[in-house]
Amino acid sequence: RFMGEEAIGLAVAMKDGGNKIIDEICEKINIPASDETVNFKNGKVNIVEGKNGIEVNKLELLTEIKKVSNDTIINIPVNIVEHKSVDKSYLNSIKGVIGEATTYFDAYDNNRNTNIMLSAKKVNELILMPNQTFSFVSYVNDITSANGYKTAGTFVNDKIVDAIGGGICQVTSTLYQAALKADMKIVERQQHSQRVSYCTIGLDSMFYSGSSDLKFKNTFNFPVLILSEITNNSITFKFLGDTSIKNYNIKLFTDNVSTIPMPIEEIPDENLPIGKKVVVEKGYPGYRGTSYIQKGNEKPRVLNSDYYHPKKQIVKIGSKKEEKDKTDKDKEDKVQK
Repeated sequence: RFMGEEAIGLAVAMKDGGNKIIDEICEKINIPASDETVNFKNGKVNIVEGKNGIEVNKLELLTEIKKVSNDTIINIPVNIVEHKSVDKSYLNSIKGVIGEATTYFDAYDNNRNTNIMLSAKKVNELILMPNQTFSFVSYVNDITSANGYKTAGTFVNDKIVDAIGGGICQVTSTLYQAALKADMKIVERQQHSQRVSYCTIGLDSMFYSGSSDLKFKNTFNFPVLILSEITNNSITFKFLGDTSIKNYNIKLFTDNVSTIPMPIEEIPDENLPIGKKVVVEKGYPGYRGTSYIQKGNEKPRVLNSDYYHPKKQIVKIGSKKEEKDKTDKDKEDKVQK
């Protein structure tokens, strides 16, 4: 509320600062709504209460300011922002875990771990309804430093370079494995160009905003709750649903793995001593492998047959001839004389 001279001062400031003044008022008064969420503790799905928010009505406030006079009282007009509620009737069939997967990472790689944590939180406490298709990019799609993401190592054109959001592929890979074990129908998955260290060959899932996504569909007649859990060195995804219907285990494994030797290119360098080697560009071996999925006692079926191509390693080889010691050269000269 603004009264008398304070209201007049606000009106004068409006002429100079325009909408900036209103934005400052909104920043102080606006309270975002907190939507209802769900969690799974002690074998039970719990509803976390939501709260309504408030938001300044900018148009009405501007109208009030234009009518200001000496005895004016300006009450800040606000709107109630309703929080979103979870449909509790859908949660009755969520009885337990129907699939989960865990991968591990370096606890001391702070930037990469920040990216993993931020993106995993985007895919936490989500409900996937029957016949609904999940798309990772629809939840994690604004990967910028302004949103807290850091630079970390990632594959770009067959090289590991630092880029905003490095590490998010570990989130999609873990989520992919959990979705498989929960018997979701995989709609879209792409492998990495080179093997990643945090999961088995054929069980990774690449994410690159604008070109690759992870999508899967809930083909059950009950909703599925997706939870993510982060520790200082691991990420876990759990899919919860009706364990009386999805009451079978699913195994994932890889076979027929072969290694493709890393090609090496050697470049003579006259600035290096003969025999000395310097790695200019690090390479990697390639791999082939077939991943399988097995439901209960059924016969395993092929999931993916993946090829991770090798990367050439470039090495400089010294070719510089060392000059003989000056004393030895002098001795040779005396002998010849």
